[in-house]
Amino acid sequence: MTFLYILIYIVFQLIHKFVFVVIEPKYLSSWLGVVEAGFLGLFVLTGVMLSIKRQRKTNDKQNEKIKLTEVLLIGAIIMVVLFSSALNKSKKVMEWDAVALYDARAMFLKAGVKFSDMVQFSKYDEVNYYYLMYPPFTSISHYMWREVLPTVSVSLYYSVYLLLFAVGLYLLASKLLGRFYGLLAVLLTILIKDIFILSILEYANLPFTTNIVFAVLLLAIYLKYKEKWTLFMSAVLLALSQWIRFLEPVWLLVITVFSVVLIKEKRYKELIISVLILLTPSVLNYLSWNNFVSNIAHNPNSVTTNTSIIINMIIGLVAGKAFEVFKYCIKVFGLQFVGYLATLISGLLFIKRKIMDSSFTYLLYFLTATILFYFIAIYYSSFQGEWWQSLGGSVIRSSSYIIPIAIIINLGIIKQIMRGNAR
Repeated sequence: MTFLYILIYIVFQLIHKFVFVVIEPKYLSSWLGVVEAGFLGLFVLTGVMLSIKRQRKTNDKQNEKIKLTEVLLIGAIIMVVLFSSALNKSKKVMEWDAVALYDARAMFLKAGVKFSDMVQFSKYDEVNYYYLMYPPFTSISHYMWREVLPTVSVSLYYSVYLLLFAVGLYLLASKLLGRFYGLLAVLLTILIKDIFILSILEYANLPFTTNIVFAVLLLAIYLKYKEKWTLFMSAVLLALSQWIRFLEPVWLLVITVFSVVLIKEKRYKELIISVLILLTPSVLNYLSWNNFVSNIAHNPNSVTTNTSIIINMIIGLVAGKAFEVFKYCIKVFGLQFVGYLATLISGLLFIKRKIMDSSFTYLLYFLTATILFYFIAIYYSSFQGEWWQSLGGSVIRSSSYIIPIAIIINLGIIKQIMRGNAR
């Protein structure tokens, strides 16, 4: 069931990519685009074959009766999704980038304007590559929605995506936590304001969060059960995450932390081949999209790096700049920061006592690495200009994938305590 759902989700995203290629044949005019498409197809096919092979060997069936508490949790989850749908039912696209970028590009596509032609609309703007600043997934989604359901608000699409996210999160979390805690993880996640609000904003963040969370949990399942199909599907999801958001190299962070855990677990035989499997489609997607944007829009770097900035960053560590950024991060994340810190401390104590397995070690390391990543990113941005202090909302939205990860870690700890393994 889990494999079938992940496969359907990936096919759903690949359809978007196919529509883009049909609209924008220039993408495949480069050999990078062709090779990337070939590898994505190959990896999906390999994942299918490995899953079928495993099912023939195990043939495991779960006929456990559903409990009343689980029914109540399912009901609460459905209520949250319905509430999101009610808010979106007649809502118009209102947020700035949602209107000016994502939805505008969908309107241009509907009018027959290709992505490569959109560059001319911002030719004389300060940001002359604005329409190619973000990959096309969100705009393709809006375009397809309007083609299929022209009379229904496109905002409702994000309530549907919340449901997609909730079902997938349950299927993956339940493999790590069991059915009850899997459902509880879903409910707690979608009740968090910073996750729920993504379902009523027409931004790229909810699809991006979904891809990253699914990819990370698939790797956690691989570490726990050694199911090889999860490795290939995670690789595809990481590559496709760049199809949604391109600026943050979260895919590289996921792979790096996974490599560290394999080394820690002394699983050296798996290390090289696993990292190659994960890196290949992501690197190809990165090079392919970067090549397309560079050739079409002559896209400059949104941030600059030079020796002066590096020196200032080093000086800032002792001159108080780092502390200023640290205080800003606490202000931005608020109570979430306290929750993450508590999760890290309790998680490390459980790992030290060898109570948690490698899958939870991976999730905890990933949470730690993500927090450090965003601190370093904001610290680096603080030397680019005063605009860094306006990054708060964007950082919260783009880092929302760590919320369900932290929740799953905490529920894993609670489950161990309930079993009496924390003594």
